[in-house]
Amino acid sequence: TDTSLARITAHGRDFIPDAHVMYGWADVRGMDLPLSHYKKYVDLLGGEGTRSSYGVFLSSFDSPLLRVLNVKFILTAQTNTVPAATLLLPAQGPGEVSLWQFDHVQPRSFMVHDAIVAKTDAEACALLTNEPTRVYDRVVLCETRQPPALLATVGKGEETFSKVILETYEDNKARWRVDTQKDGYLVTTDCF
Repeated sequence: TDTSLARITAHGRDFIPDAHVMYGWADVRGMDLPLSHYKKYVDLLGGEGTRSSYGVFLSSFDSPLLRVLNVKFILTAQTNTVPAATLLLPAQGPGEVSLWQFDHVQPRSFMVHDAIVAKTDAEACALLTNEPTRVYDRVVLCETRQPPALLATVGKGEETFSKVILETYEDNKARWRVDTQKDGYLVTTDCF
């Protein structure tokens, strides 16, 4: 049993969104309370994802916009391989699912030291769509004014080190310990 803080997802209807609750898993596709900003974000993932009243059905796992959500495991009945993932448990027969694990799992919380301001949600969506790999090193802030300048404590071009440790993660309570050499933004990929 894997006890690390990570999420699961599935291909299409191979595992119904919200069924994860019965297993104690966190699935990026199913939510009891679908928030409008999260719906907009999921629409940016690409592939042939479709929404229902209780979740999202994904057909692609290639997007950095999905990978940044701390997805570690993929359930699929498809016979083809999952990009950048290792097969952990093959399907036992027709109609059964295989369990895959991404080779690199983005932490649930991490630091970034760059930001860009979008004045509207549409502008933010365009920034994410046009440069999806930037989700690992830049936040998009929906603001009407420039955010405060970040103070640099390391020289330009020097390597920055940031360590984020999630100390507490409970209902309505989370606490992190952050060790960083430079001002930045703590990103935590919860949808609430």
